[in-house]
Amino acid sequence: MIYVVLPAYNEEKNLPPLLEGLYKSLAGSDYKVIVINDGSSDATRDVLARASSVIPLEVIAHEKNKGLGAAIKSGINYLARHIAAGDVVVTMDADNTHPPSLIPVMAAKISAGVGIVIASRFCRGAVTRGVPFYRNILSRAAALVFGLAFGIKGVRDYSSGYRAISGEVLKDYLDSSRVPLVTSTGFSAGTEMLIKLARSSAVLIAETPLDLRYDLKKGASKMKVFSAALEYIKLLGTSRK
Repeated sequence: MIYVVLPAYNEEKNLPPLLEGLYKSLAGSDYKVIVINDGSSDATRDVLARASSVIPLEVIAHEKNKGLGAAIKSGINYLARHIAAGDVVVTMDADNTHPPSLIPVMAAKISAGVGIVIASRFCRGAVTRGVPFYRNILSRAAALVFGLAFGIKGVRDYSSGYRAISGEVLKDYLDSSRVPLVTSTGFSAGTEMLIKLARSSAVLIAETPLDLRYDLKKGASKMKVFSAALEYIKLLGTSRK
């Protein structure tokens, strides 16, 4: 089973093409899309209701917007009750910037024995389209700083939200660790997750080139760069203890 985890906040315009892409890319696969509707005030709920008749979809609803970290935690809580060692968990953004066609590629790497596959902006063959300058700088700065601080083998892109994780790796952590996988409330949650999983066992991590399509995104970015930078600094301090 492939579980696709999508935290979503006011993505009424971006979810339809993304869900259509998932439907096409995962045709013939055993999969389920888990959408955490994080207090959306637009028509996201209606979009998901229509899509549920076409694709295998589970919606976890937050009454109020709690932030990306809380949405990821809700997804993890769901997975803790459902995943098996042979499953693949994919996390991706709900703003249609991550191409679903990459999921079968990443799932194949997991099946071949890789524990975590990162869709990376910083490996050979990667392309970024339409990414604002300030976001590009933040991502590259995070890659440099976290790379120097942790030096996780096989990782160049520490902040990409598009990843595939072996069900065995995730399940082992959730079953054996008393430390929550995610405590961050904002955009640093994915980086926190990566660091903790990498530390928990001798997990093999690989990257595959990402074609990041920020030019397809409709609507304003949810990321506040200054706040995100502060979150990364805080995570850097707590994770090195």
